[in-house]
Amino acid sequence: MMSLIRPFCKYFKACWPIALFVFLLTLAWFVYSVEIDRSLHLWIMKHQSTSETQGLQKFYGILSHMGQLEFKIIIGLIMMAYLTWVNYQPQLRMFWWRAMLVMTAIGGLVIPLKHIFGRPRPKMEWRGQYEMEWFETASNMHSFPSGHATTTWAFFFFLTRYWPKYTPVWLLYAVSASYARMGIGSHYLGDVIAGSTIGFFVAYWAWPKVAPKELQRRTSK
Repeated sequence: MMSLIRPFCKYFKACWPIALFVFLLTLAWFVYSVEIDRSLHLWIMKHQSTSETQGLQKFYGILSHMGQLEFKIIIGLIMMAYLTWVNYQPQLRMFWWRAMLVMTAIGGLVIPLKHIFGRPRPKMEWRGQYEMEWFETASNMHSFPSGHATTTWAFFFFLTRYWPKYTPVWLLYAVSASYARMGIGSHYLGDVIAGSTIGFFVAYWAWPKVAPKELQRRTSK
């Protein structure tokens, strides 16, 4: 019996990331195709258009800035400086350097995807534009996928591997920064799901190449 279970477990371990990746991207397409994310956007905007919610909009703006790639690069540079001049650990310093390269590459990856899909941003709703218009270059047609969510969830993965005991904090950061993109009306739910999926799984697959053996052993315990 065990001889049958072991191969199945190995197969499942190898295939579950791909299966989940495909499922989440399919979910992103589903909420777009049946206009769930459009209804959600209109609901969010309706309940945030009063004077009482102006402070909330500013808060979302701050969270949105924390989702920018530049914010992650600054954190990475700070960690590299710390691991160079305060607590010298060249291998961990190299991890942060590689992690920044991966996040920058992921951020660059979504740019051609935005051009290809040409999805109108939510602010185009007033013109009745919702459907994708393929191969668009205008910035107001670059809603899918969310670049902020892409790099944020890649960053989330690296943070959880580097400081696993603070995973709830990193999860709160990733969810908040991603939702803020919907809260300020810059993205739909489908954009955020797709971006989060791409960022997380690219970081997941890059991890063995990015992390030094010491860090991989520490996080596998």
